[in-house]
Amino acid sequence: MDIVIDENDEQSEVADWIKIKTVPLFHFYKDGVLLEAFPTRDEERITVAIRKYTSPATSELI
Repeated sequence: MDIVIDENDEQSEVADWIKIKTVPLFHFYKDGVLLEAFPTRDEERITVAIRKYTSPATSELI
């Protein structure tokens, strides 16, 4: 994973603000609340998280 080090870059300021130290880092939010964050290049882990947070709630299926 790459380290975020360019302190003169605008994206580095954002990375520092939300405490990103490695990239790629995935953050999953709902209503402004951080649900999960993890660094990975593992496509399966990313897919599982996307499905977890985009699947309809069980109660909505009934």
